[in-house]
Parts: sequence; C-alpha cells; structure tokens
Amino acid sequence: MFDLLFVQKVGVADIDMVQSLGKRPFDLSFTSVAVRRRVFQALRAKPELAVSSYGGDDVVVITATSIPGSLDDNVVRRWLSQFCTVQPARFCTYISHPTVKNGRRQYRVVLKAGRHVPGVTYMGGRPVFFRYVGEPLICGKCNEVGHIVRDYPHIVCGKCGASDIGPLTTRMKSAAASAKTPATLRGRVLSPSPAG
Repeated sequence: MFDLLFVQKVGVADIDMVQSLGKRPFDLSFTSVAVRRRVFQALRAKPELAVSSYGGDDVVVITATSIPGSLDDNVVRRWLSQFCTVQPARFCTYISHPTVKNGRRQYRVVLKAGRHVPGVTYMGGRPVFFRYVGEPLICGKCNEVGHIVRDYPHIVCGKCGASDIGPLTTRMKSAAASAKTPATLRGRVLSPSPAG
C-alpha cells in the first residue's frame, strides 16, 4: 500500500493512518483535506482499484473539548457556522458507561473556502478547544494562519491591548501623567486636611 501512495507523491508526513481491513482492503486517512482529495482522485482513476470515500470529499470531523455540559448545542453550532457548514453532531460518551457524556462533542462539517476554525474560543465563561485533521496553526491573539500565540511577532500591552507598543503605552503614559495630580481613591480626591 505504501508503494502505491509513494508513487502518487504522498510523503509519510501526509499520511495520518493506513489500516488493513482484511486481505485486500485498506482504510486511509491523511493529515489534510487537500492531500486526501489529490490521492482520492488519482487512485479512483486506476481501473484495478475500487476506491470509495466516507461521507463526501469535503467532510471534516471537528472534536470540541471543554464545553460546559449545560451549554446548548445550538450555541456551538451557530459559532461554528461562521467558518463551516455544520452537519450532524454527536455527544461523546464513556465506553464503560454509554449513557454518561464525557464532555466532548464531534461535529461533521464542510469548511467554507479560505476559512479555518480557530483552535480556541470562550463559551460559557471558559476556553473551548476545537481540533480537526488538517487544522493549520492559528494564532489565538490575531487569528492569523501560520503561527501560534507563543510565536506572535508583535509586542502587545497586557493592560490596554495595544499592539506594536514602544516602551510606554497610552495607558501607561496617562497613568504617569496622573501621578503628578493628587492621588485618587475610588473616585475621591484626597486632599490634605485643613490645618486647624
């Protein structure tokens, strides 16, 4: 099977899984939708092979974790609809207790052209994580593709959120200027008590 894939110029890094299903059939999955499409079309063109795809060529399964259990599924579906067309979903359960949900949800989706689902967002007051095969690196600060927060190329002020800051941000400058005026405590100006 690997020889057949290598002839199609598929590298080992592009292969997610090769599973033997008996004497001759194999189940293949790849690390990106683009590689899967290319290999699927090339193998389908060979008359000696019987090739089939599960659920369409563009379907991706997204696994969402850390979603609050009480959060309505329609909230997650609506948020995902910005990036993809959501098809059926399921709540994952424990193998030993099939009636108890484990907090993970899986969504079958078709990604919109040029859109990617961010890896993290906040729902119900806590971070929710989304993972899928072929997911590119997406920065959690700027939502740009190609890097993650650790490698964010700009300096961001932790207090005011200004990007590409110099030594002093606007908020720091205003705080420095207010240090010259009388100190305030919860909106009240502290002034010296009258001498008396």
